[in-house]
Amino acid sequence: MQTFIQKKIQSSGLRLTYQRLKIAEALFSGPPKHFTAEHIHEVIKKEKLNISLATVYNTLRDFTQNNLLNEIILESGRNWYDTRLEEHHHFYNPKTNELIDIRKNDISLSKFPTPPVGFKIKKFNVIIEIE
Repeated sequence: MQTFIQKKIQSSGLRLTYQRLKIAEALFSGPPKHFTAEHIHEVIKKEKLNISLATVYNTLRDFTQNNLLNEIILESGRNWYDTRLEEHHHFYNPKTNELIDIRKNDISLSKFPTPPVGFKIKKFNVIIEIE
């Protein structure tokens, strides 16, 4: 019998592999999570699974491209991921290296910039750094 996580991967159109399954179990078991590739790789290593950091990065990219994860780019080279897919925003605490959810309706923007000709705004993310 297929588990919820196996069905989630396969319904996204991705092939179910051992590595994807083990990474998905780390991501989707329990409450919604914010994490980096390095965080997940540490979890995988603690479980004594032989999955490389490169495989974790590739799997997170595949999961993001297939709408299983949201990618949050804090700054160049610092990508975070979020298992919570509904639109929302974040506080970022650099001292604790933690993202904290902000409900979508708790942020109000009265004016958006006009996008370049031929483009439209698909979505927006607000990240508020706290201290």
